[in-house]
Amino acid sequence: MWFFKKKTARQEEPKIKKEKELNKEIYMEISKLITDDNSILSNLSLCFQNPKLYFEKNIERYSYRIESEENSDQAAWFAIVDELIDGGIAVELDWKEELNEFVSQMKELADNNNLYIEAAWFDENEDIPVWCKVIDEKWERQGFCVGAIDIDSDSYVMFICKIEILRKLIILSKEINHRFDFAKNM
Repeated sequence: MWFFKKKTARQEEPKIKKEKELNKEIYMEISKLITDDNSILSNLSLCFQNPKLYFEKNIERYSYRIESEENSDQAAWFAIVDELIDGGIAVELDWKEELNEFVSQMKELADNNNLYIEAAWFDENEDIPVWCKVIDEKWERQGFCVGAIDIDSDSYVMFICKIEILRKLIILSKEINHRFDFAKNM
């Protein structure tokens, strides 16, 4: 017969909740795939090196996204989102955005990539994922698509990139438990 001695409070192993270390290399690789803007990359590098400091310096930006700098992974993910939006590389639109606003915002991104978009392509009774599917079909021959960053929200964070870049972003984001995808799939 085996007897197991119950551990006393002193003998129990401490239950220290240690945050998983931020995978800085993957975050930086993701950032470099989306933009080559040195200012954005510099800001993101600072964030990935010291998410808590970045959070404190950008507290107003985070005020409606996350409550605390305690989760450096979440702080880094939203830093990418906000830096891209502030840099004009991505847009954030509400799930019920009107077609006119969608076309206006996407036109700015399209112009930056020398791509063409027009309102006549879209049915105003549809929604953002359907509109993005139309854009992907129109731009497929040029190798471009509308990508999206999942922020677990009722809004869409979208950007334009080469299809092969988005496929790499999808794979990399899975490694850090986040999600990039085609906007039509959001």
